[in-house]
Amino acid sequence: MTGRRGAVRARLRRGTGPAARPDDRVELLCLVLCTLLAVLAVPVGLAVGTAVGTDASAEARSQRELRSEVPAVLLEDGRALTGTEAVALASWTAPDGSSGEDEVRVPAGTRAGDTVRIWLDADGRRTGAPLSETGVRVTAAVAGTVTALLLAASAVTLHAAVRALLDRARSRRWAREWAEVEPVWAARFRLR
Repeated sequence: MTGRRGAVRARLRRGTGPAARPDDRVELLCLVLCTLLAVLAVPVGLAVGTAVGTDASAEARSQRELRSEVPAVLLEDGRALTGTEAVALASWTAPDGSSGEDEVRVPAGTRAGDTVRIWLDADGRRTGAPLSETGVRVTAAVAGTVTALLLAASAVTLHAAVRALLDRARSRRWAREWAEVEPVWAARFRLR
C-alpha cells in the first residue's frame, strides 16, 4: 500500500513542480477531474435512482387504478407449454359487464371449469399485473447502480485514454529529441 501511495504522490508532484511539462499538467488536471467525476458518480446514481423510483411509483399507482383483476373460467383443459406452464381458452366478465374470451397462460395440469385470475385494462383488454412495490424498488436500484457504474467507468476510461495519448506524444517527442542528441553522443564515444 505504501508503494501505491508513493506512486500517487509522485504523479501529483510531477504535474505541479517547476520542471513540470505542459502535458504533465494536462495529465494532473485530467486525473483531478476524473477523480471528481468518479466521486460524484455515487450521488448522481442516488439522484437518478430516486427520480426513477418516484416515476415508477407513480406509474404503479396509475396501473393499479386502471387495471382490474377478474376471474376467468377455463373452457378447456390446459395444453402444456413447459413442465410448469400451459395455455387454455378461457372466458371472463369485465368490470363494465362485457364478456371476453381468449387463450390464457395457466399452471400445468389445469382442467376445464377451473378458475384463474387475469388482469384487464380500463378498456377490458387483457394486460399484465400492475408494477409491484418490489418492482418499483428494483427498477430504481438498477437505474441508480447502472448510472453510478457508467459514470465511474467513464471516468476511468477517460483518464486512461488521456494518459495513453499523452504517453504517445511523450514517446514521439523523446524519439525526436534522442535522434538529435544520439549522433553527438555516438561521436564522443567513437573518439575515445
